[in-house]
Amino acid sequence: MRKLILAIPIIILISLLFAGCVSDGQGPKNDTNDTIQQGNFTSQGDNASNTSSIVEKGDVVFMDYIGKVQSTGEVFDTSYEDVAKNPEILKSEDFSIKPNYEPLDFVAGEGKMLPDIEDGVLGMVIGDEKEIVAQPERAYGLRDEKAITTEPRFFYVSKIENLSIDVAIRSFGTIPEVNSTLPLLYWNATVLAVSNGNVTLKHQVESNFTLDRALGKVEIYTNESHITIEYFPEINRTIRVAYPRTAKIIKVNETSFVLDRNHPLAGKTLVFQIKVVDIIKPGEMKKMEINWIEDYDEGLKKASKEAKPIVLYLYSSNCMQCDLMDRITFSSQNIKLMKDDFVWIKINNETDPDTSSKFSSQLYPVIVYLKANGTKISNTTGFLNSDDLWLDLKSIKK
Repeated sequence: MRKLILAIPIIILISLLFAGCVSDGQGPKNDTNDTIQQGNFTSQGDNASNTSSIVEKGDVVFMDYIGKVQSTGEVFDTSYEDVAKNPEILKSEDFSIKPNYEPLDFVAGEGKMLPDIEDGVLGMVIGDEKEIVAQPERAYGLRDEKAITTEPRFFYVSKIENLSIDVAIRSFGTIPEVNSTLPLLYWNATVLAVSNGNVTLKHQVESNFTLDRALGKVEIYTNESHITIEYFPEINRTIRVAYPRTAKIIKVNETSFVLDRNHPLAGKTLVFQIKVVDIIKPGEMKKMEINWIEDYDEGLKKASKEAKPIVLYLYSSNCMQCDLMDRITFSSQNIKLMKDDFVWIKINNETDPDTSSKFSSQLYPVIVYLKANGTKISNTTGFLNSDDLWLDLKSIKK
């Protein structure tokens, strides 16, 4: 008989392992290796006289690009729609068509791009183009056999669980209140007691049910004492994981499945053709602010009219993590750059408890992602740094 394991650490582990859908890893392929002629690159130096717009550290750079595998000439990513959808251009196995194509934006020198691209854009001006070669060690690393891991298909959760206060705080950002309802990965839990350094939870699963998730089907079974989670992974699915953000399912058996956590481009030398299409200086960025709407209904109307997804931010006045979100996360340049892509609604749980209660269980901050019609996409609870918020927004924007 398999050992029952503490519920919350398991729920956190599962959520970190199998968070959301990235892609199925499939894309168009063909047998030609023609030179890429799309993209409309200009020759480097055509705009050299435009010295007021030279890329320096701290600038926001908007860059069109084509990324290829040097050894095969396969395109693995691009910002050009004509390149992406041209069947005569060889694509990598993991290439996929994106819903929209636009220049990539990033802050020069911030370290979020590959080092050779970070270094290569410095000194370029609007209209300049350049070819950059990135060796594996400065791209996505060498392949590592230790990054191929075996994961269980079954998890077992006791219906009544005692957690230490420390685990509860790490899990929920605060000490839960008695009788409050906590949203977990696949179900809710009720707080029965908080005493003697422990939090006692009851998991609210009364019947069996099935879910469709990124890795495949998930079945939840329950009896009087515990809950069983069974995964049905599908080979070649690409899923989000805690590290290194994505992994590919390469093998499945009756009790476990195997993930390849190596990046698809690990071990490969890459060639980037880049073109700087715009530059925003730090002084201009400071003037950019998110236009928060503090009325939920008003925000829904705006989202419906403009056909934009919604970022709903629920906070509490006496919440330290909320203060950090305001001062750090929402003030970062990469988030401000997306201010016009969404309708931003900000609700204080003390002044609008009705709206807050629809989406939160007394734990703050909460970010809820909604479609333009108000349908919920997903949500996060607790402090979220700008990098993770940016990834969420990019995924939703697609």
